[in-house]
Amino acid sequence: MHIKFTLIIAFLITNILTSPAFSRGDEVGNGSGLYENRTSYVFNSLDQFISQALIYGELNSFDTDFLQNIIVNFKAISKETKITFKKEDESFLIDGEYRIAMTGDDLSSKIIFNIDKLYLIPPIELTQTLISILVHELGHKTGEHNHFYLDYIGGKVADRAIKNSTLYYTDIIEKTEYIEVVSFFDEELSDRILFVSGDRTFDINTLIEEKNFCDGSYNAFNFHKNTNTKSLEGLLLFKCNTPEGSTIQPIQITKSTFGFIRGGKINLEFL
Repeated sequence: MHIKFTLIIAFLITNILTSPAFSRGDEVGNGSGLYENRTSYVFNSLDQFISQALIYGELNSFDTDFLQNIIVNFKAISKETKITFKKEDESFLIDGEYRIAMTGDDLSSKIIFNIDKLYLIPPIELTQTLISILVHELGHKTGEHNHFYLDYIGGKVADRAIKNSTLYYTDIIEKTEYIEVVSFFDEELSDRILFVSGDRTFDINTLIEEKNFCDGSYNAFNFHKNTNTKSLEGLLLFKCNTPEGSTIQPIQITKSTFGFIRGGKINLEFL
């Protein structure tokens, strides 16, 4: 049976730009591998992704109640839950197939990821796939046992939580460095901009917002590496709440090699 809840609908209209889950420091994750870090990032932001799906998804009343239940209990779930990773073994064989993740039915159960299958996910699909998987696993924690329903609802959330992800590779040959731009259906929300270099991921939105360019949201596009300066450059389209309206602002992203050794540092400048 699902955990009972009381929810005011206004709770769902969440401002992602000011949420702690979307406004943390530069480095995303805890210093593990790239996919482990992204898993942590998506998990910590999952209530925000679900809220977006509730607003922009085509959901029936049962689906809506199910997802609202996760949101209401998300604080308790995230506090009690530990995410771990291990090599594939027979424990991941569920309903005739090897799963990417599994968990138990109570709030304190670990979510265990199959590291072999996790790293088979293409980078362009990683964020949405993790949203789908984590909704599935949190569904177990709130009392749902039907794997087929959890696969269905996880996919629904992933499809409507974010509009799309775009990758801009700056390392074309090895493809170990790129900018990922995540955009939302809500046009009032700024894109999330992640800089991936090797096994580290950096969220640079905080650096943009520290510049206090204007009171409004922004979209990002056209990232590339400057062959002369070796820095990353791109464009932001700011939708300023002023009579002048929208304006395009070039940005430059540089990284500190020493900083990467010490945990990572990214610098951003408006050009």
